[in-house]
Amino acid sequence: MDNQWAKDVEICLEYGDRRKQFGGAVVPPTFGNSLFVYDSMDSLTEAVLHEQGNYVYTRGTNPTIETAEMKLAALERGEQCRCFASGMGAITAAILNSVKSGDHVLCLNNLYFSTRELLKYLGKFGVSHSICYEAGAAAVEKHIRPNTRLIFIESPFT
Repeated sequence: MDNQWAKDVEICLEYGDRRKQFGGAVVPPTFGNSLFVYDSMDSLTEAVLHEQGNYVYTRGTNPTIETAEMKLAALERGEQCRCFASGMGAITAAILNSVKSGDHVLCLNNLYFSTRELLKYLGKFGVSHSICYEAGAAAVEKHIRPNTRLIFIESPFT
């Protein structure tokens, strides 16, 4: 058996399960709730300000999502992972995290309609975009501008 494959299986089966935290459960429990309770307004405020490791509202994180993120990051050999409830949530976060006013986004080939709408909307904030429909590195390179900060690919060229 390939050693890396065995490590990946171990990550899927046990990594991030925090058995002691969850009463020794062999399979980590799933948390379907959306809100978490705090003893005081001060403790809630502290949790909101330092959300890492604190659960406030499931849209941000909860133990189930956090376990999945830990496993995915480990499988990808990354430092962190962030799960989203929708593809557009992930796309929006990725783009907004990468650009500011005055920047250009170069998109390659096909874009989802909603991604086009998001990029058009960002024009209102000084973020421009263009789309390269040609294949190959040389074609892409000629579309790069001095203010290009992001090359965005949704669907690789076929």
